[in-house]
Amino acid sequence: MTQRFRSALQPIIDGVTGRVIAHEALMREASIQSPLSLIADAECSGEGSPLESQVRQAALGRLPDLPTDQKLFVNIDTRDITVPITSTQPHRIVLELTERHPIVNNRPLLQQILKWRQSGYAIALDNYGCGHMGLSALVTVKPDAIKIGRPLIQNLNTDPVRLAAVDGVVTLAHRLNITVIALGVETQDEFWAARDMGIRWMQGFLLAYPGPEPITAVSIPLRRKAGPLIPPPC
Repeated sequence: MTQRFRSALQPIIDGVTGRVIAHEALMREASIQSPLSLIADAECSGEGSPLESQVRQAALGRLPDLPTDQKLFVNIDTRDITVPITSTQPHRIVLELTERHPIVNNRPLLQQILKWRQSGYAIALDNYGCGHMGLSALVTVKPDAIKIGRPLIQNLNTDPVRLAAVDGVVTLAHRLNITVIALGVETQDEFWAARDMGIRWMQGFLLAYPGPEPITAVSIPLRRKAGPLIPPPC
C-alpha cells in the first residue's frame, strides 16, 4: 500500500500566557478517504504496520518546521511497537499512546516504552479517561504527560460529576509530577473551568484548529463571568 500523507499541526498552549509550547501532528491523507477508515481498511488487509510506518514518518518529519522551543506530539498505535521511531532530537518528541487498545499487562509494549525513554523520548497517554486509558494505565506506564479526553472536559463547568472526576485526576497527576493537558477545549467556560482546577496546558478548537503550519501564540479567551465553580457532590 502506497499512500501520500501529510500531517496537520494542532497547537498545545500555555493557558496562562497563550504561548504555544507544542504541536500535535495529526494525520491527513491526499485521497477522499478519511484517515480512520483508511487505517481500518489497512488493518483488515494485513497492511497496518506499513501504513503506521508511513504515518509516523510523516508526523516526525514536521519537527524541523517547529520553533526550537516547541515539542512535537506524535500518536503511537500501541499494536505497532516494532515500527521504528527515529529522530535526531528525541528530547523534543512526545510519543502519545492512543486509547484504542490495551496497555496494561502488555509486556512487549512496556519493554518498548522503557527503550523509548532510554532513547530520550517522553511518553504521554492520549484521551485519559476514555477507552483503555484509566488509572491502571497511568500507574503502569507512569507517563510524563496525560491528555484528559474530551468526554471529561465537555461541560466541565456545569457537571459536578465531571468536575469531581477531573479534580481527582489533576490532584493525582500533580502529586506524581505528571503534566496535565486538557484535550478538546471548545468553549470559554470549559477553558476557565480547567484553568481554575490547575490545568495549565490546553488543546482544542476554541484555541486553534489543526493547520498546515506551526504558530507561536494564541489569544487567551475572556472569562465569560466571574464566580466559583460548582462544588463536587458530597
